[in-house]
Amino acid sequence: MNRVDELTLKLLDVDVVDEREIVELATLLKGDREHERFLHLMQMEGCLRAIRCESTRHRLSDNLISRLQDERQARLMDGVMAVIHDSAASELKPAPRRVRASSGLRIAVVATVAVAILAAFFSSFPDASEPQRVATFLAPSGGFEVSTVGEAERWLPIDAGDELPLAAGQVVRTNGVGSYGQIRYLDGTTIDLTSDVSVRLKRTANGSKCLAVRSGAIEADVRPQPPGRPLIIETDAAVMEVIGTKLVVSASASSACLDVLSGRVAMIRRADGKRLEVPAGHSAQASKSKHGNFASEEFAKVPDQWQREFTSGLPEGWHRGELHTIDGRSAVRAIPFVHKKNPLRFGITSENAWGLGRYALFQLHEDSVLHLKVRLQSPAPIRVMINPRPYSPDKSSVGGNLYYEDIAAGMVLNDSQWHTVSVPLSDISFYGAEGRKQFGSPGLEGLAAYVVHLTTLGQDAGLLVDQMWVTREGDPAP
Repeated sequence: MNRVDELTLKLLDVDVVDEREIVELATLLKGDREHERFLHLMQMEGCLRAIRCESTRHRLSDNLISRLQDERQARLMDGVMAVIHDSAASELKPAPRRVRASSGLRIAVVATVAVAILAAFFSSFPDASEPQRVATFLAPSGGFEVSTVGEAERWLPIDAGDELPLAAGQVVRTNGVGSYGQIRYLDGTTIDLTSDVSVRLKRTANGSKCLAVRSGAIEADVRPQPPGRPLIIETDAAVMEVIGTKLVVSASASSACLDVLSGRVAMIRRADGKRLEVPAGHSAQASKSKHGNFASEEFAKVPDQWQREFTSGLPEGWHRGELHTIDGRSAVRAIPFVHKKNPLRFGITSENAWGLGRYALFQLHEDSVLHLKVRLQSPAPIRVMINPRPYSPDKSSVGGNLYYEDIAAGMVLNDSQWHTVSVPLSDISFYGAEGRKQFGSPGLEGLAAYVVHLTTLGQDAGLLVDQMWVTREGDPAP
């Protein structure tokens, strides 16, 4: 929770607001991002108050609701004018102050707060067009954006530790590598989100929960659903009907992959309407074409070894880095990127195997070693981050990333030479979300890596990598 959140929530409680805080909020709201967040929190507060009063609403006649809504508008305007009048009057009273905001600015902020508070209060009797919460979004790691509700869709950045209500129609998407978040429905159903994902919350005509996954991977733990109202997961290539089970879905523009961890899930291929029942311990893949294999198979084995080199260009789906030739060798060079709220960073990121429907890049073991052939133009620490997932998929979620700090400590890498750096993957510096570090190790057995990320943080050190590979202890070099 940042300072704008804290002040906004205090301002919703009119008994604890004071002038100093109003002046501080007015200063903060000069920023576009802070202003967007303020308005979104106000909108969500109104939505929550509406939901709390649903039990009252259904006992009221339509006539009374209509009268209350008309009265709401009149009382709202009266309340705003009263606040503005009182604020203007208080500005004319002499009083010693060490900090003064301009009269117009203070009045504008108080009036905006008054509008939001009164609108939220009188929206206790919502009309059918008002958004209502269907779930809550939790962002332990940040790196997410959520769309606003309304005709003009806008995007609101989500900070680490945020917890926001979600209405049908809203989209949650990642804006960074290594993000982890969770959508939590009121019945206890949870949807875990990772890097490169975009999900829209919906409701079907009969009231079923619905998720439209446009890209990336989700892991769902679905509580038993009401008869005739399964949870629906939509992708461009297939639709899944879920009664109550654990499953993983990854989607791209051309295909969808389903892993069923428990129970059974129906998968319907959009191209021809063919229906497939996928049991626990099995996977299925559907393409946008009606041709090709459409059958369930036991979970595939993920290899213990892995290798990437760049003589033929960047591998398919490579996420970050540009191809570079030096001394006749092809390599990938770190490029700048925006990391959440931090300044520019420079990094190289592999393809997201999970998001591409390939389960993982390699299996993790306590004796796994990552090898990198690297070169630097100037001195800088190199951080490695690995995004893991449980594999086989029926294992419990790890819920965090693995970090390895300053992997070449003590080595001189900026001498115009190529150097091999080997990183034992059991030597974890910390894991979890970057802002919520956990030390020690979560244990690597039963996990698989689906993204490998290298960064020199905020230093443009000219990091080059011409080969990266993973072995187990005793394996020969590639």
